[in-house]
Amino acid sequence: FGKKIVSSSSTPGHTKHIQTYFLSRQLCMCDAPGIVCPRLDIPRELQVIFGTFRIAQVREPYSIIRYAADRCWPPLDAVYALDRFRDEADEGEWSPWSLCAAFAIKKSFKSKGGKPETHRAALMMLKDMMLGQKVRDAKAFTHKTL
Repeated sequence: FGKKIVSSSSTPGHTKHIQTYFLSRQLCMCDAPGIVCPRLDIPRELQVIFGTFRIAQVREPYSIIRYAADRCWPPLDAVYALDRFRDEADEGEWSPWSLCAAFAIKKSFKSKGGKPETHRAALMMLKDMMLGQKVRDAKAFTHKTL
């Protein structure tokens, strides 16, 4: 059409009503609202990552970060070039919380007390995954189980 005529969003349910636009007498373009319902046979983690479940409705993002971290290559700490969070007692593998803490420190997400805002960092990581931004740049997040 040569100009923007409809708004778009990665948020499910953005289109509220059907919109029709005629490109010619023979061709009509329709933008219709899709009804996106959560599915019981697909893990909630995948629904969040693929955008069918709103990130804003996620109360506990760490299980989704764990789900993604267990299934992507290169590892999430390498994708985001994270240094190990220094205050953690566990010297073993990364945990979802320590990944988010390291990301929060890297992005300077700190609370008034100076502690890393891990919840905010987790939501930003989930948004990156949903939009494919950081993941696409690193050619990561290749699903082993999909």
